[in-house]
Parts: sequence; C-alpha cells; structure tokens
Amino acid sequence: MLDALERYTAAALRGSRLDAADIAAEQLTSAGDLGHPVDLIGRLLAPSQRLVGERWANQLCSVGEEHAATFVTESVLASLAVGFEPEPTHGTIVVACAEGEWHSLPARMAAELLICSGWRVIYLGPATPAAQLRSYLAGVDVDAVGISATITANLPGAARSVAVARKLGLPVVVGGRALGESDHRARALGADGWAADLADGLDLDDVLWDPGPRPALEGDWATIDRSRVSIVRDAIDWLGRHHSSVATAEGSWLAQVVDDLDDIVGVVAAAVLCADPSIVSEHRTWLSALVGAQRFPTAVADVGFDAVAAVVGAYSSVAADLIAAADLG
Repeated sequence: MLDALERYTAAALRGSRLDAADIAAEQLTSAGDLGHPVDLIGRLLAPSQRLVGERWANQLCSVGEEHAATFVTESVLASLAVGFEPEPTHGTIVVACAEGEWHSLPARMAAELLICSGWRVIYLGPATPAAQLRSYLAGVDVDAVGISATITANLPGAARSVAVARKLGLPVVVGGRALGESDHRARALGADGWAADLADGLDLDDVLWDPGPRPALEGDWATIDRSRVSIVRDAIDWLGRHHSSVATAEGSWLAQVVDDLDDIVGVVAAAVLCADPSIVSEHRTWLSALVGAQRFPTAVADVGFDAVAAVVGAYSSVAADLIAAADLG
C-alpha cells in the first residue's frame, strides 16, 4: 500500500482537494506519529510540496499539475489547524513574502506554525511591495515582522522589505530556502534574526542577534537589480553575436531564454548583496540540471552566465569578478 506521503502527493497532483484532505485528516486523527498540525506540516505537506517541485524539475509533472498541487495544499493548510489554535501568548507578527517573491506556500506554512506556537499572525501574502509593506506596518500595532524568500533572485527584494520594517523600529526575522543554511545571508540583508525551522515555534530571544549595520540600499547590488531589463537586453545582444543558435531563437524558446537571463541577473545582484559567490554556483547547477531535464537544446545555463558576465561590468565593478569567483569555487 502506498504510504501517506505518496498518496497525498498523487491526490494533490491530480487536483483532488477532497482526497488530499481525507488523507491529511486521516493522518491528523490517527494514533500514529501525526497528531498535530505542526507534525502534519513538517512530515506531510512540506515534503509533498518538495516532491512536486522535484517532479516538475525532472519533467515528471506539468506546470499545471504543479499549480494544482499547490492549490490543494494551500486549501488543506488553511483548514487543518482549526480547533488546534492556542490563545496568542507571544504577541502579533506580520508575515509576508519578500518583494518579488511569488512562492507563497512556505510563508503560509510558517504562518500556521507560528499560530500553533502561540503567535497572532497577520499574513500579507506573496510579493508584497516594500513600499506597501511600510504603509501597512505604519498603521498597525505589531511586535515583529517575518519575511520569507524562496528564490535567491528575490534576496534584493527581501533586503528592501527588511529595510522598511527596520526603519519603523520593528524587529525583522527572515527565513526560507533562499537564505541558505547559515545566518550569513540573513545578516547581509540587514535582518535582526534568522529562523531556519519553525517546528518548535519562534522565540525572539532565541533568534534575534544584536542589531548590526544596515546594508546600503544603494550600491552595486541595487544598480544591478534596478537595471535588470537593460542587462538582459545587452546579454541577448551578446548571445546573438557569439551563439548562432540563440541568434535564431524565437517564440517560446526566446521567451524562456529571456526569463532565464532575468533570473541570472537577479541571482548576481543577490550574490553581490551577500558577498556570496555560492549563490551564483547554486543557481548555475540548478539551472543546468533543469535545462538538461526539460528545456531546450542550447545550454542556456552556461551561455547565459557567460553573457551576463560579459555585459554586467558596465553596471557593476564587482559583479563580473564575483561570477568568476563562483566558477572557480
């Protein structure tokens, strides 16, 4: 018999909210290991979403199936904690996805985990513009702010989100896959703390560090991020001169090349912001695998980074060197 994770994932991929909810409820009420929403999120919902992402990357499911699975898990997540919510004892926290970050399910899971650990949570959703976040925070009485970032190309947007909250005197905790496995990137963003895992709740005394210097909101990283359209255009021109296959690209292939280049530019901006060449290396490895599994015959990952490295020097004095350092790493 298929285990609960496999059965749940299969139901989510076919868009069957009822079947998925039945499996989640079965696990939630069973006498086994899963008996609380916190456990259900950590052992069923989050692992299922990771499996869905892996299957999409390996062309084992379509974009439509991936979106359907996300909707199903969001629906299950929204209802599973009813009846388990304790009275808030830690205060109020606003949770939002970083500016530009549309992967909202990890933040939704974090919000539910925080609720279950005794926080009152105000969840603002995906890709909250920094200016709008500031306007909202200025009008509410809250104790902390949580910013989620899943894609490393959105770390510049996360830095802007962090900055507006700190300007209002609010402690900011960041989390998500884009932050990596240490507090280095969180500190580079100017955050007050980093939450790697919320399974045991969030105690600000445990995760906040002494306030450090704020990263400059201008500089090379900001120039790169602000100039993404121009850098992508220059990179396309460079590819056209150096790679005949790209020069003749059209339709969906060309659109995908443009999207990949835009992501690469965002990743380079993030790497400059964090002074972290591994951000470039990680994205290059991921994109190479993705291209090999499901994309186009041209090695977009390799030539895309070559193109960005060739043109980004006109916008930043350090970005090209950082890309080179990532290649050597």
